[in-house]
Amino acid sequence: VKDEIEAGSAKLICVADASIASFANGGDYTKDTNEQGTNAGLSERLKIKKYENQPILKFDFSNTPKRATITEAYLEVYMLEDKPLSLVGVASLHVDWNEGEGKWNDEGTPDISHTGACFAGPKGVKSKWTNVPGGNFTHVAGGNGGNATSCMKAISLGGGKWKIPVAPAVIMAAREHGQTLIISDETGIFVDPISNGFFCSRHVKDKEPVLNITWQKG
Repeated sequence: VKDEIEAGSAKLICVADASIASFANGGDYTKDTNEQGTNAGLSERLKIKKYENQPILKFDFSNTPKRATITEAYLEVYMLEDKPLSLVGVASLHVDWNEGEGKWNDEGTPDISHTGACFAGPKGVKSKWTNVPGGNFTHVAGGNGGNATSCMKAISLGGGKWKIPVAPAVIMAAREHGQTLIISDETGIFVDPISNGFFCSRHVKDKEPVLNITWQKG
């Protein structure tokens, strides 16, 4: 007989993050018109822009019961420059990836010497997200690759802090496969002068992404 799990809750630490950029307007990965080889593993801000820029966040589940049924979950992030959030998609990512040492923050010439996650692959531009031909990030995101997905309305908590509710099934899938969440702006809500949004990465003390979960007794 398995030991009964007591009801509980936890605030999970983000242990790795990056932002996957799919923008490409000609040229190879070294051109400033092509962001698909960029890595933001050490950047202090993560860009979120529809499906063009999707942050990925890995969390440490080691101190939570492995068999627990999660009943509530939500992310907390700090948006920059007073940009709002509206409908936010969250999906599990089931592939092993490296955070990387890149500092891409949407400016300058792309540096592809990193070994981290980017649109091209999970461990640098020479890697692939899957073994299929051209196995880029689109093959493991957006419902592909066995993802669990959800889309919910974000809630402003003031001071740039936002609460993003997440379907419990997504968190349980992430717990079992990869411990990683993909974040997407589902509505294209950002306003002029340009439609770019950023939130603080785990490298910004006291404003890093946090995942809050609650589980039931059982």
